[in-house]
Amino acid sequence: MSTANPDPKNAPIADLSSGHFLPYLGQTCLLESGAVTISTVLARVDEKPGARSPSGDRDSRMPFALLLKGDADCPYLDGVFTMRIAQAFEVPGIYLSRVLNAGPQPAALFQAVFN
Repeated sequence: MSTANPDPKNAPIADLSSGHFLPYLGQTCLLESGAVTISTVLARVDEKPGARSPSGDRDSRMPFALLLKGDADCPYLDGVFTMRIAQAFEVPGIYLSRVLNAGPQPAALFQAVFN
């Protein structure tokens, strides 16, 4: 996986990599959209090498996905959010989708994909 950038606070969304998020695994992430705030935990950071364009530049960012876990009773929302990560930095304008939870523990799962 990619190594972390020492200062993700001011990085444009296009410059973020999986390494920016790895230090925050298990940490609280607030998802904010308008009047809605959802408290989640960063559960996974997965690189997706198979999602690269076959003709794409190999020096470009490795596609990756984040999985965030919230309480099972949180609102069922998809859309554009500001993600505040462990009070360390925020990512505005991130699209999050609620995904099916096939696990044994009830939880709301949200996914963000970066290509």
